[in-house]
Amino acid sequence: SRPEYYSFKARTESAISKLPFGDKIATKIHDIKTDIKNRLYSQSTFFEDLGYRYIGPIDGHDMKTLVRTLRYARELGVPAHLRGHAYLVEAVILVVQQPDALYHMTGRLYPAVARKYHTTPAGAERAMRHAVETAWLRGDPQFLACFFGNSINPVRGKPVNSEFIARVSGAVCQGVAA
Repeated sequence: SRPEYYSFKARTESAISKLPFGDKIATKIHDIKTDIKNRLYSQSTFFEDLGYRYIGPIDGHDMKTLVRTLRYARELGVPAHLRGHAYLVEAVILVVQQPDALYHMTGRLYPAVARKYHTTPAGAERAMRHAVETAWLRGDPQFLACFFGNSINPVRGKPVNSEFIARVSGAVCQGVAA
């Protein structure tokens, strides 16, 4: 969801909490919202199982590509709570759609991700790098070694953003199961 939504939600929750019986009103609103979501999407637990609140496709993403990318991110150990996770997912989807974007990381890819998430290209790059580093520290070493093979510089010990995005986007395009 957009930052404006969360801002509106926070302001509304703050205003309700100041009302008499505000806590009971807030609880009832939450219960109604949860009930509506459960009735509309009773079979939809895939994204919740991945740790996301998700109620439908975003910006016309190809669902097959989105699902594969999210599975790879999970399997590679990229924590879903990091901003870099969302940025990496978006970058992979962009590269799947426009493969030459991979060769224009600073000129096209980082700026495109930054625009979508209302940050700077440098901030997007840094968050992605942190997510890759975290995955490398927390992920399953055997899976990582198998997935990346000999493509990682042993001196550096982990992939740079472009290597990570290239490998994941390649696997997504080939339809390799995560």
